[in-house]
Amino acid sequence: MLDTHRDVALRDPDGNHVALDAGSIFSVASASPGVDLKAGVPITAWIEYRAPRRRLRAWLSYSSSRKPDKAALSVDVDLSGLLLTYMYAGFSASNGEGAALHVVESWTFRTFGFPNTSHASASPIPSPPPKDQASLKSPLPLPLPKNHHHHNLFYTVLGGALGGVVLLVLVVISSILWIRHPKRRTSEKPAVLFDDKNFRGMLSMEVVRAATKDFGSENVIGIGGSGAIVFQGVLPSGSRVAVKRFQAMWPCSKAFLSELRAMLDCPHDPNLVPLLGWCSSEHDLVLVYEFMPNGNLDSALHTKGGAILPWEARFGAVLGVASALTFLHDECEHRILHRDVKSSNVLLDADFNARLGDFGLARVVSHGGVPLATQPAGTLGYLAPEYVHSGVASERSDVYSFGVLALEVATGRRPTEKGTAVVDWVWSLWGRRRLVDAADQRLQGRFVAEEMRRVLLVGLCCVHPDCRKRPGMRRVVRMLDGSAPMTLVPDKKPPVVLKSPLNQTSSVNTMDTMNTAFYSCR
Repeated sequence: MLDTHRDVALRDPDGNHVALDAGSIFSVASASPGVDLKAGVPITAWIEYRAPRRRLRAWLSYSSSRKPDKAALSVDVDLSGLLLTYMYAGFSASNGEGAALHVVESWTFRTFGFPNTSHASASPIPSPPPKDQASLKSPLPLPLPKNHHHHNLFYTVLGGALGGVVLLVLVVISSILWIRHPKRRTSEKPAVLFDDKNFRGMLSMEVVRAATKDFGSENVIGIGGSGAIVFQGVLPSGSRVAVKRFQAMWPCSKAFLSELRAMLDCPHDPNLVPLLGWCSSEHDLVLVYEFMPNGNLDSALHTKGGAILPWEARFGAVLGVASALTFLHDECEHRILHRDVKSSNVLLDADFNARLGDFGLARVVSHGGVPLATQPAGTLGYLAPEYVHSGVASERSDVYSFGVLALEVATGRRPTEKGTAVVDWVWSLWGRRRLVDAADQRLQGRFVAEEMRRVLLVGLCCVHPDCRKRPGMRRVVRMLDGSAPMTLVPDKKPPVVLKSPLNQTSSVNTMDTMNTAFYSCR
């Protein structure tokens, strides 16, 4: 099972793990997959069950040809009792929150370990499903030999059906999962990114490998939104670094280029994670950043049992991210749309200063230019409604994401918690003149009331359903520091009116059964 939703009642370790469920909804074993199941990147899974040893192992990789040396999951378990003489093998999917789409793009069935190959030929390999097929509507019957013990039966089914190559495209993006089908080239060398080999940020891959102990698993500290694996390392100078490793294949190479171009387009800003350099090889693309020793804002806010992040650090983080977005939108050579502003992409340095990072989904647009419509990318709960509707990112969609982040920091609540959106909850308190009641109770009143009020009101301004009424980030900074008056916020969350390309107004139902609509914010 590949699980992208944490259910505490089922004792799930997190929202990104691989597990074995055998005759029960409670997992026999679970482990980190070593990849990001929600990154929208094609994933290849090798799953093998060896009956004599009663051992199941699973490997996952972004590469379709290079199986990792170490299995992500290895568990000793006897699964023979789950099999019948004739049975079906297939795929199923479900989702815990929001909407999701899980696609088996292609798969192969292989059996092995029999005295001769005639047994294996009884179950032909099915053809891969069409590219536009969203799911397997019916499982495939797999007749099994009667003269084998159940161990061999399971060896045939699971060791084959799951033990071949199962290519899973797991795209969990926004409130809807969007599936890309780029043309993949089977033999492709990494593109030449820059002709100037003397570029000052170019690093040696040998130095990077040495710094991370050859990308050792013990040095993994996270997984980026684009599927890149992040390692910690130490350069020969003694500097600690965070090394972001992409595979030199589509779409990882596209995310690498997007992030590198965005970082090179803007000079160093104190509110961005500093890029120290980059390098590439036949198989890997690497970005090297300054190491942020205090992790990310998501962990600082939501880790249970940990120290409570004080208000001074929270207010500084909100102001820091606002300043970073102002810089990206208005002060770089080109306008940079981050497109994935969220608490886990805000890193904390040694002094708990906030630095905005992870530009894998960023888009660079000329000032005054109109970004092209794309499949919406980002994280559920942070996405502006007009962006989900139109696919056109803008500064105002970044502003919306920032507004959700500001409310999350002030309240200590995730964007969606216990079935309630933090935006709706705070807005309801504002309408009842109880705005400051939204403050994180764990702070126990240890905050500056006026700063708390400003952060909450700025958050509501930024998530206004009508994108035209959201402030720009430069004004947001001034409202936060008190140098500009607050924008008026209506007592009740307004509806959004949808304008079609034919200028005809239509409406859609939201979770609040409210008629909504979207204007273009281009």
